[in-house]
Amino acid sequence: MEAIIRDRLFECFEKLLESAKPDDSPEIFISRVAEDYLMDLVRNGHIPLKYLEPLREDICLEVQDMLRIKTYGYVNLGEYLNVRRSQPKSAVS
Repeated sequence: MEAIIRDRLFECFEKLLESAKPDDSPEIFISRVAEDYLMDLVRNGHIPLKYLEPLREDICLEVQDMLRIKTYGYVNLGEYLNVRRSQPKSAVS
């Protein structure tokens, strides 16, 4: 049996997407996800503090790509959230 590998960054992204406000800017959302993920890494001792800032920049770029893919076809994050929250969970990916 293969072990399931968890993608903690994706989990942070999805969790914070659920609680995001429609008027949040993409920059605010990206920053929240990056900080949440970085704090998890620091808490678990997976990263030396001297590499924190370069990693933060990389994570922000990664989250920006994730957000673009997730909200493709919508004008902005707010529209995506409004549509997603107005549809049944099974109808939204």
